[in-house]
Amino acid sequence: MSMVRTELCLTSIASEKTVTPKSSSTHVFPLRTRTPEEIRDASSKEAYDQLRARYDQGQAQHGGNLDAKVSFKDAKQEAYDLIHYLHTLEIKYTQLELAYANRGEEIERLTKRLEFYGE
Repeated sequence: MSMVRTELCLTSIASEKTVTPKSSSTHVFPLRTRTPEEIRDASSKEAYDQLRARYDQGQAQHGGNLDAKVSFKDAKQEAYDLIHYLHTLEIKYTQLELAYANRGEEIERLTKRLEFYGE
């Protein structure tokens, strides 16, 4: 399986300045500042589509009438899963932030070395 690396060009809302993270990406997908309505519409559509698909998947697996089957115990179990997912995503995000910060420091160190040695 081949992997495609991507790089995001982030646009600061305040300055409208494009910031490109340092990476060895092969593709650049610029992000533009979205309006509040575009954000609402996109997230609402995604949520609706995902909720329908997830519900249909659950019906195919378990069947029955949700009104008759659902319990607080089931809801709590789902909430516990969500806590694990959020915790894991937070750690992954923090690791990515650190990796990018360290990349910047490494690039700066190597640039100074090139300047010093004239390489």
